[in-house]
Amino acid sequence: MRKRIEANSTKKRLLNISEVAAYIGQGQTRAREWATRIGAKRTFGSRALYDKTVIDAAIDKMAINEEQGA
Repeated sequence: MRKRIEANSTKKRLLNISEVAAYIGQGQTRAREWATRIGAKRTFGSRALYDKTVIDAAIDKMAINEEQGA
């Protein structure tokens, strides 16, 4: 059974991979690859968390590029 992601998880700055996947609407594997590629990954020992501000900036940049016809 899948664990339900709480709505307040989007208020946190650092998200786990399940929260990232839910936030961007992708599966965990694709979300992990993309978030790592854009530089959102932060490690604390063996735990990986992803910076929501970096994710939001990357999404904003994608939207700007689409508007400019890139």
